[in-house]
Amino acid sequence: MRAVAGLLIALASVSLALTQAYSVEPVKASWSGWTRTIPGQDTVSQIVTCCWDSLSEPCHVELFVGFIGTGSNFDLDIRDEETDDRVAYKHGVTPQRDHYWLRFDTLVIEDAFVKGRKYRFEFTRSQGSPDSIHYYFAEDPNSPSATGPYLYGQMIVGGTGQPTRDLCMRCYGLMDPIDSTFWGMDADFPWKYSGGARPNWVAKAESAGVGMMRVDQRWYESEESCGVYDWAKLDSQLKWIHGIGHHDIMLLVCGVPKWASTRFQWYDSSYDTSIHRKPFLEH
Repeated sequence: MRAVAGLLIALASVSLALTQAYSVEPVKASWSGWTRTIPGQDTVSQIVTCCWDSLSEPCHVELFVGFIGTGSNFDLDIRDEETDDRVAYKHGVTPQRDHYWLRFDTLVIEDAFVKGRKYRFEFTRSQGSPDSIHYYFAEDPNSPSATGPYLYGQMIVGGTGQPTRDLCMRCYGLMDPIDSTFWGMDADFPWKYSGGARPNWVAKAESAGVGMMRVDQRWYESEESCGVYDWAKLDSQLKWIHGIGHHDIMLLVCGVPKWASTRFQWYDSSYDTSIHRKPFLEH
């Protein structure tokens, strides 16, 4: 019975897969500011690039607030930065004390999140009448890429972006667990074997539960001359892969052909991937 209980606990902890998707900590008191009470200028936001699958329970967001005064509660609206559509929210959160992390949990989810998209975490105190927010930020004014400590977004105050600053905030999201039987392999390795050796790879792939194959497609092999294509090797590899079963395929294109390379001394190499345009030659 104890073994079963331990297994259930272990499975529950794995299925949650809670991850810290964003975290910027307060550094010093001078790195803080106030929003205005004018509608439209009473917000402080942070743009975050989505790296989670869900923000459902037990996910939560935390904002480091400064002086809270006697104003209204805090609201959080999460919006798609491109469309401005709201995808999640939490309203009416009561702060407990000054200079502390205010937690927004049990978010109301209105739409699915998409990995790689940018979302705006927008904080206000607009219940009843607009009120200001004393927020904290971290900055890197000497950043060569003109970004703050978080490289994939920026802070916005009252509608004005501040590229070198990021809001002191935390976001904990859920990652979909990966099936422990899902494995991937490089199809190029068994492809180099022939005769009786290759069927052994087929058997090993099936027994290991391989679900994905990486296939290297060298550009200089499939298009040795401009506009003249030869897909024989790739077709053979795909046929062999599908012969094992149904698999996802990750295609890696590499190796620039001589006619498309600007390298002064072109060489037959899979690693020549930095040159992508045809050289201009004059005779």
